Amino acid sequence: MRPFARPFPLERLSLEARIIYTLFAGFMILGYVSSAWLYLDDDLDLGAERARVYYLGQPAPTAPAPAAAAADDDGPDLDLPDEAALERPPEPHAAGGMRFEKPARQVMETFHFHLFSMSVCWVIIAHIFMMGGAARGPKLALIGVSGVATVVHLLTPVLIRFASPDFAFLMGPGAALMALTWTWMTVQPVYEMWRVPLPSRRGEDGSGR
Repeated sequence: MRPFARPFPLERLSLEARIIYTLFAGFMILGYVSSAWLYLDDDLDLGAERARVYYLGQPAPTAPAPAAAAADDDGPDLDLPDEAALERPPEPHAAGGMRFEKPARQVMETFHFHLFSMSVCWVIIAHIFMMGGAARGPKLALIGVSGVATVVHLLTPVLIRFASPDFAFLMGPGAALMALTWTWMTVQPVYEMWRVPLPSRRGEDGSGR
């Protein structure tokens, strides 16, 4: 834990620390890939409409107009499906069936879980990225943007469900920006720590002892 208590450059990390951080980065990359799969499987994209439908559901379908009875037919009227509608491909967001409004408790439970888990992961990858050799300005910018994007991505579902569907436009850009910044902060330190030789055992902790 000394690198976290007193950070020093990544190239001075021991072999043990490099292996630990590299494996952690690998776990995170797998998590990013699975998150992208789940995001797309929920039929979400970078637009706002599908986010609105996902959290607020679809409008109730209107009942078809009754077929006009023939003049010489005294039988009951039948509601027959429109043949053109049957041949029409389903809407993209309706591929998995009718979308209903997400229950308030489900949205809050998801927000509660991700608020704690994602904040911990963000602190770890941001801290490791901070130990890299980039200039302070770009580091601060990337860490700041990733933090803001994460907050936006976490809050957007709550805002859509409880405040207004107008916040749906934040869903796609927030997810994309978070994915880009998190991936960069995860991959860059791994590249940087392995591009230089391992330090000698005598000076690997920066103390010279």
